[in-house]
Amino acid sequence: MVAKSVKRVVCGLALLGLAGTACAQAPAFPVRTIRIVVPFLAGGASDGVGRLVSTRLPELVQQQVIIDNRAGAGGTIGAELVARAAPDGYTLLLGNIGVISVAPSVFSRLSYDPVKDFAPISNLVAGPNFVLAHPALPARNIKELIALAKARPGELNFASAGPGQVSHISGELFKMMTGVNITFVFYKGQAAYVPELVGGHIPLTFSTIPEMLPFVQSGKLRALAVTSARRIKVAADVPTMDESGVPGYEVLNWNGILAPANTPRDVITRLHRDITRIMQNPDLQKLVESQGNFVVADTPAEFGEFIRRETEKWSKVMKNAGVKLD
Repeated sequence: MVAKSVKRVVCGLALLGLAGTACAQAPAFPVRTIRIVVPFLAGGASDGVGRLVSTRLPELVQQQVIIDNRAGAGGTIGAELVARAAPDGYTLLLGNIGVISVAPSVFSRLSYDPVKDFAPISNLVAGPNFVLAHPALPARNIKELIALAKARPGELNFASAGPGQVSHISGELFKMMTGVNITFVFYKGQAAYVPELVGGHIPLTFSTIPEMLPFVQSGKLRALAVTSARRIKVAADVPTMDESGVPGYEVLNWNGILAPANTPRDVITRLHRDITRIMQNPDLQKLVESQGNFVVADTPAEFGEFIRRETEKWSKVMKNAGVKLD
């Protein structure tokens, strides 16, 4: 009994850092497979970012890293799975603007809190949309587009991949900041509206750059602006919205890694170190830039503050637009 009591005291001291060699310590993280939950179907933009990490991280952590695609309900099913997972670093979320910052405003019964239920690790990749017009539209830049929209209130149609999608919320922010009255036409995804746009059946959209860049380069569509605060290398001649007369306008398609809340700090630190090391590889950065995006690789604190600002921003936009998805 005396020996057991002594051992308990020594182990208690070990927890305080006073007798670290006296007790067996927990094995260093990681000791088994790490799962990155992508809350969307395989093959999409978020899935691609997740695989940038999952294919390179095993070399650094000496463990298998797998992608688990859990699509459904706008990404909220996969996000809830991670929010409820054990906070041990072995189940991570590839979160994006929709799942983390827009969902709280458009789902009244969201099963997770994007700020309280996750521990940010790093924002990985971000990129803007194009503001695209069919060449037949009599507007060659954003100022002319605004003037045209004000002259024809409610008549200009914008294609969107669906309510609450980035192609939609980009337009809602545009409406709010410029005072124009435009009409959204919702399609079942971007692939559904691209033929309509290229064919001139619908004149305008806010759309992701990798998929639309070939149409811009061929002259089949006209890029009026990019929605980032800075120009992008693959379309350096296309101005930003800020340069085009809408100061402060910014919409980024961002994807970052998060863990469940209360994941130990040392685990977050280890994951952050290894993941940002991957993202800072020059060849990977060139690959990301070739797709119209850029590497962020910020700190957990910076990512957390970014999420807070984004969530607040889109809450105002969605409330102003009256958008609800349930």
